[in-house]
Amino acid sequence: MRDHYETLGISETATAEEVRSAFRKIAREHHPDVSSSHESKDAFLQAKEAYEVLSDPDRRRTYDLSLGHSRQSEANRRRAQEQSSEKAKRRMQQASEERVSSAEVLRMSMLLNSHRFREAEAVAREVLRIEPKSAVAYATLAEAAKVRGDLDSAARYFAYAAQYAPDNRLYRERSVEAQAALERRAQNDPQRIQRNAPIAIGGGLFVVLASSLYVVLAAEPPAFPSVRPIAAWPMSLLFMLVVAGLSVGVSLSIAGVLDVYDANRGSAVMRVAPATALGAVAIVNFWVALAFYVLVGMTQNAFNASMSRLMGGVFGALMVFTVAAWNLNSEAATQTLVWGGNVLYIAAAVGWFVADSLKR
Repeated sequence: MRDHYETLGISETATAEEVRSAFRKIAREHHPDVSSSHESKDAFLQAKEAYEVLSDPDRRRTYDLSLGHSRQSEANRRRAQEQSSEKAKRRMQQASEERVSSAEVLRMSMLLNSHRFREAEAVAREVLRIEPKSAVAYATLAEAAKVRGDLDSAARYFAYAAQYAPDNRLYRERSVEAQAALERRAQNDPQRIQRNAPIAIGGGLFVVLASSLYVVLAAEPPAFPSVRPIAAWPMSLLFMLVVAGLSVGVSLSIAGVLDVYDANRGSAVMRVAPATALGAVAIVNFWVALAFYVLVGMTQNAFNASMSRLMGGVFGALMVFTVAAWNLNSEAATQTLVWGGNVLYIAAAVGWFVADSLKR
């Protein structure tokens, strides 16, 4: 409904002369003596009422106060409606998330934790078809992408997860970490890496060979006769396995064939990140960890380039030390083949972490 100022077509700061002039203009056009139409009659009566109020200073002052209160009440009403509408939207979104969460979210988490990444991705995409703003579905896709070393996709999906669940601290942290890893990867100079790679890998190979040769030349007696799995190991063998493992991790990281270390740790959905789980298994036995990695990689399309290269480097170093231990005795060689990978892998992971930290 129009107010008196709109009826006369004037501003709220109009002078008394402007009020009279506006009323006369309307009266000349819609006065009953000029026009007998129903519309003209209504227009004239409305203009007459507006003029009577606005031409009287006291009545105009009272009307202005009433008009201001009415507008404030209307603004408050609209604001309350908007807030109510926004709350309703949030409730609908939460209800939708809860509808999806009741079964599928638990299933995605279970699939990820059992390293069935393909199935987890399939469930996540189906959830997104039903609920395009499901944060946990995007987090699931991000975790699967990170396992494969696809940092671009991981960063994008984690960003979506953080956007649709702004209160989830883990999603925000993983999004920042993935973006930081991408930026660090972009800072690497391909020409410098190509130039330094042969030197770094050659240096690592030299350390492995020199360490294994030292074990042969030292020919020390067994240092752990009471520890049956490594009863034939001399102290020099254990020490040099650590040195060789460190050199493998450091050289591969410097050569640029290993990705950013942070890209392989932490998880927003899984209880334990795959790289962490692999390290824990490798402490028990390297061959079990290698078999587990190959099995998951082949069945779930989850091979990670960095982890594959690290595993390959450890495997090569283990073969060199097995041959070196054979020069001591067959028992030492067998024990090195079975248990030496444990020491080499853990040391290589530490070397990767240290070298990557120094490059920051």
